[in-house]
Amino acid sequence: MTVHKIDRSVVIEEKAMRHRKGEFYKLVGEIMDQQDLETLMVATLSKTAFIDYMLGIDVMESPSSQ
Repeated sequence: MTVHKIDRSVVIEEKAMRHRKGEFYKLVGEIMDQQDLETLMVATLSKTAFIDYMLGIDVMESPSSQ
C-alpha cells in the first residue's frame, strides 16, 4: 500500500484500499465458523467498514455490489 503525506494530509491509493478490503473479506470467510476467533472477525469487519467509509461507499451496501 502506498501512503503519501501532503501538508498534514494522508493520501492512500484507492486500488490499495480495495485490495486490502478484499483480503479482509477472505480472512472473515476463513474464520467465520470458529467461535474462538469471533473478536478477530468483528475487528476485521470493522476495518472493512472503515475502508468503505474512506472510499465514500455506503457501509450498508453488499460487498458483491462493488
